[in-house]
Amino acid sequence: MEIIKDKTTKVAVNIGIYVAILIALHLFVGRSIFRLVSKEKDRYENFQKSLLSKEKLIKAIPNPRKEIEEIREKIKDLEKKSIFQDKLPRIIQQLTKETRKLNIEIISIKPIEKSPFEEENLPLGVKKVYLEITLKTSYINLGHYLKAIEKLPIIFTIESLVVRGFEEIQEKDFSKEVGNDLIATLLIGGYKIESSL
Repeated sequence: MEIIKDKTTKVAVNIGIYVAILIALHLFVGRSIFRLVSKEKDRYENFQKSLLSKEKLIKAIPNPRKEIEEIREKIKDLEKKSIFQDKLPRIIQQLTKETRKLNIEIISIKPIEKSPFEEENLPLGVKKVYLEITLKTSYINLGHYLKAIEKLPIIFTIESLVVRGFEEIQEKDFSKEVGNDLIATLLIGGYKIESSL
């Protein structure tokens, strides 16, 4: 029985020693390892947050290729609405189309080679061109014509409008006049885009 007691005691002592060693390892080595793991975990989480914030910043910066493509599309759209020498017949056709509807007689349409105004500072590759349109019309139809050409898919401005009446109708009430008794000269300015990206 004493041998068994000694064996039991030896086993108990051995287990106690192993447990004490494990506790000591846990207290001295384990805590430092857990602290190190905790620090590394915090560092990793901070790094991940930093990456996420940087990713948001990168996404906030516009894509230059996308912007260049958008600018090219806008230029193409402006080119469609600008005045080109090869588009001139189509533009004249659009300007004259409304005159037929309103019973306005076109006396002349001609491009003006020399600028009648002091040139404004335009971007490189953009030039201003002018068309002079002389019409025989009434005040009412002239107003309708100006509204109609405003809706055309061309970017232009009416630089000047000169209206002259005939001698024989100077005493009449122009607001009631519907005949083509006025001569109206419109100077239209548009932009010609010469550059291409």
